[in-house]
Amino acid sequence: ARARLGLGRIAADPEPIRHRLGRENPWSMAEAPPATVGNVAHKSDVRKTAGYVANHLRSAEHAVGLKAAGPPAINIAVKALCLARKYLADEGLGLAAEATFVGCDERPFSNEVRLTVRTAPPVAPDADEPKAFNVSQRSKPAAVAGAVAHAFREEATDVVVLHAMGAECVTRGLKAAWQAQKFLEGDGVTARIHPSFSVPKEGDDFKCKVELRLVATRRGDAESPKGDAAPEKRARRDSFDAYEDEEENKDAAAADA
Repeated sequence: ARARLGLGRIAADPEPIRHRLGRENPWSMAEAPPATVGNVAHKSDVRKTAGYVANHLRSAEHAVGLKAAGPPAINIAVKALCLARKYLADEGLGLAAEATFVGCDERPFSNEVRLTVRTAPPVAPDADEPKAFNVSQRSKPAAVAGAVAHAFREEATDVVVLHAMGAECVTRGLKAAWQAQKFLEGDGVTARIHPSFSVPKEGDDFKCKVELRLVATRRGDAESPKGDAAPEKRARRDSFDAYEDEEENKDAAAADA
């Protein structure tokens, strides 16, 4: 059965883990792969895509998968999840997603993503201001991911927020969330993505930003994988990468001025 989301097709795939290039399962949330997979194109309709996701999450227990390639299509997919979250919030439901960038280990600049989306309890308002990072076109996803992983490990925070505006920034933010989860694999921490729109406050100079709220679930202390650096060494490495990126951004800003 096929349906259309703008120009993107939706396919009910009985074996979605079989990727067309023969790679290993690109889908996250390993408890069960998505039974329904949607292809999101750069001209797909955001509202139709959001409605498709919300309807399937309401009526089924399995996950919904979205595939997108390139920043414009990824931006549409993420915005659709933000809107689907609003649709579900009226019914007391929420959603959480995990991202997997396909082929990124061989091609670091690959922008082909798989999003696995499930229902989740709505995110409660934060008692304190959460740790937040603004993702720009100059941000390096690995450096942002290092800062996120450091915050979860060293600062014992349970929520980190990434703000992004524009297709390129949203893609970099999503890739940073994926890489942060890879950094945290040996730490017993799962950070799922709760996407939403960031409403501008008085005095802000933007209309709307995408907010990728990473909420951590801790499974207790876990041993570092064999051959991997110890958690404290990885924390120092990640934070140093983030520091280098911050200094580079400062130098670029000074040059622009």
